[in-house]
Amino acid sequence: MSEQHTLTPSIESQALCTEQARLQSAEFRAMVGELGLGGATPEERVLQLGTRSVEQVGAFLTEVNRRLNASETALISNSVVPVGDVPTLQPTERPKLLEYFLGKVREGSSGINPERIGDAFALTVVLAHAFQDANGRTARAVGLLFRDNFDQPDYPDVFAGVTVSRDELRAQGGSVVNGYIPHQEAGMEPGSLEGGKALIDLMFTSEPAPYAGPYGGAHLTEKGTTVISRSLARMMGQLTQESAPQS
Repeated sequence: MSEQHTLTPSIESQALCTEQARLQSAEFRAMVGELGLGGATPEERVLQLGTRSVEQVGAFLTEVNRRLNASETALISNSVVPVGDVPTLQPTERPKLLEYFLGKVREGSSGINPERIGDAFALTVVLAHAFQDANGRTARAVGLLFRDNFDQPDYPDVFAGVTVSRDELRAQGGSVVNGYIPHQEAGMEPGSLEGGKALIDLMFTSEPAPYAGPYGGAHLTEKGTTVISRSLARMMGQLTQESAPQS
């Protein structure tokens, strides 16, 4: 989610990117199973996530990011890159924030909407901002894991829609750069470890949703979102039309 923009690809290259993303969706599902998150429902996957270690989840995120970038090597960033005007964590603080999030999953996820937990996971990815590129795509992919769409027949198309670049989402009608980051109280610093923990706490306690999010803001206890991002809704509508049988 770096603020450095790339040129919007042509229609032909967009089609290639979409097809590549559909192939990546199968890889992502396989990787999820290898991590031990192969539960049949989002609720089961939340329980499984709580049993994973920081090292296991970190390695999983690194591999997801590598494949989304179609890179031969991991693209770990050793510097701090802002998300828009919001600072992110120092590299040494990233594992600590991930450990804090996993602790919340283990201790405080009972009765919480799995979609909200998925968005909290995505927020952790965004605040850590551990990769040179595709932090946002990585976040949206892990958020999808805790939504019913992951278990539906249209999952490959949904995955393709949410893992396109931010520029492509913007081309569909605009997107919220800091969509996963909750509305902040005065004095809260998202670029610090304590600030990041406070934002994660909000994700586990606040109703209505304190953030926008590319999927919309998930309710705290009941499944469903308060609003759907225009850019994602348009992208999903186009993908559905492309996949429909031609008469």
